[in-house]
Amino acid sequence: MLTKFADRFIDSIEFLAALFVGVVAVDVFMSILLRYFFGVSIPDSYDFGRLLLGVLIFWGIGATSYRGTHITVDLLYANVGPRWQRAIDDLKREGLIRAIGISVNRWEATNVMRALETGLIDSVQVVYNIFDQAPEDELFPYCQSHDIAVIARVPFDEGSLTGTLTRESRWPEGDWRNIYFNKDHLAATLTRVDRLAPLVPEGMDLPELALRFILEHPAVSTTIPGMRRPRNVEKNLAASDGEPLPPRLHDALKGHRWNRVPNATP
Repeated sequence: MLTKFADRFIDSIEFLAALFVGVVAVDVFMSILLRYFFGVSIPDSYDFGRLLLGVLIFWGIGATSYRGTHITVDLLYANVGPRWQRAIDDLKREGLIRAIGISVNRWEATNVMRALETGLIDSVQVVYNIFDQAPEDELFPYCQSHDIAVIARVPFDEGSLTGTLTRESRWPEGDWRNIYFNKDHLAATLTRVDRLAPLVPEGMDLPELALRFILEHPAVSTTIPGMRRPRNVEKNLAASDGEPLPPRLHDALKGHRWNRVPNATP
């Protein structure tokens, strides 16, 4: 009887998990549709989807373990305290998780160093771009010496390094960029973008320059630019096939480092 109850319970979990997958898919589809065609966004859509995906992962691990089947997570990003570290390590040892990653707070590249010292972390996701070069100081050398992969996030500084923002740029109500690019920060950012413009080589645009700068660092494994249109996907992929930047240009870009103060921005 206990076995039948457990079977029904697992069946219920799998049904709810399938339902959650559908909800996440609809959430993503509607968010893109509303943003692209109507210029509005669903409040807290990103956080809601992330929560559901987290539930799906751990429910899936429980259900497949019960049924004796197998599931693996290629890369699990964890922002957890010490009480969870042992459990995550056990999952990795059992082959349920192939690699464990950790995402670093914006403008706080060194606050992850103690976590890396546990030996549990295989990959670090950190803000790194032409402006945000602080990871080069301590984080990148440590990752290189301990064979830890680096995923550079926010390569375009939330859009400023695409060259498309203006001092009149505004976003739909509820879009967090209205907070990130408040009036003062937007003005300060665009002033720095204007200084970058003369450095863009002929035949290249600012986004390509931004990506190539990131990918040239030997510690960086990959970068994750946001892309909405197929042509942007093609252009961004092509940037990884380009020739190295001339040394003088690379050195000049190093001079555009911007050491910003950490705040509550994600």
